[in-house]
Amino acid sequence: CVFGACEPADEFACQPDQRPQLSLSPGTTVEFGEVNIGAEAVQVITLENTGDCLLTLSDAGLLGTGTPGFACDRCDPEYLPQRIPPFRSWDITLSFSPILAGEASSELQLTTDDVTAGDEGRIAIALQKINNFRNIQWAPGVKYGDVNLMNEREQSTYYFEVADVE
Repeated sequence: CVFGACEPADEFACQPDQRPQLSLSPGTTVEFGEVNIGAEAVQVITLENTGDCLLTLSDAGLLGTGTPGFACDRCDPEYLPQRIPPFRSWDITLSFSPILAGEASSELQLTTDDVTAGDEGRIAIALQKINNFRNIQWAPGVKYGDVNLMNEREQSTYYFEVADVE
């Protein structure tokens, strides 16, 4: 049975010409925004199987070296493995309760049988608490503002001061 419905999982088994495919919403970065100490922010990640056969989520967990305060409600072994039939989804709720002021980050790591996720099927989702969009982690040691600030300024100047929007 999958998803509590007693349809045999074999009916969703992958045939040689079929593949499961994971689609993430909101994507591979989850932004918690400003969160005060003592408060909690919650974000939901939806894992959808857009493939044409059964997708197996075999592992999910937070990176051990991230900032304290991040939590994942369905990353415990009691929920895994999770089998997601084609065109169905499964939600993971993430929360952040800061214990220190300032920016924070962690990473949710998923392991699936989606072949587009590489040989090991690993997918990393960046979790961030920042106070400004320019501080979004773009790459290790590089922030969005480092890469795109000039372009953002030029585009904003054009749209707000030059372009005829009427």
